Amino acid sequence: LIARAKAGDGDARERLTRSCLKLVLAICNPYALDSGDLMDLVGAGNEGLAEASRCKTFDFAYGLRFHQYAAPYVRKHVRAYVARRSFPLVPAGRAIRMQKAARAADRLRHRTGREPSPEEVGQEAGVEPPIAADAMRLAGAAVELDALPPERGSGRPGAR
Repeated sequence: LIARAKAGDGDARERLTRSCLKLVLAICNPYALDSGDLMDLVGAGNEGLAEASRCKTFDFAYGLRFHQYAAPYVRKHVRAYVARRSFPLVPAGRAIRMQKAARAADRLRHRTGREPSPEEVGQEAGVEPPIAADAMRLAGAAVELDALPPERGSGRPGAR
């Protein structure tokens, strides 16, 4: 079946793809926010599965099964979809680096008890400081929806 898929047989590729649909669902579930989102994630995961079913570098001699070979392709496409969903106007590679920087900023904030500098965040996340600064600026733009609007003349939200 793998040899036929490598040769370009569409039926063999379809059988390989159908055999790993549960894998796609298992990889997508942790990323899903709701059922509609899950369907979009599964679509992105299926794109990765289709890419893997071309079998350009797959070889049984390494002792891998096809689902083990396909999982990184599926994960790559799902993570790229999540990155595009999180930062829709930013290229996927930059969005992934910004997510790393935002997580690193949270870790540093928790560890040190203060707001970290973009240089510290960049060093912790392994990204450039301008990307870290963008991620920190965008993460700080989040607003709590339950907060009351500030009263006039008051400097704090929810003050009466």
